[in-house]
Amino acid sequence: MKIPFTKSNGGEQSPASLFAALVLVALVPAVCVLWFTTVAMRNERLAVRYHKKRRKD
Repeated sequence: MKIPFTKSNGGEQSPASLFAALVLVALVPAVCVLWFTTVAMRNERLAVRYHKKRRKD
């Protein structure tokens, strides 16, 4: 079985591939949080509009 981020001959990990993995591990959750925050803010704006419109009627 091949171990991820190792050379095919079983040598040490490449610093570039390790760095890429660390960046990916940090960026994926950050992007997900930003996306979720954007969706939540959009939902809040729609809710405020809806309640303002309902008060006028």
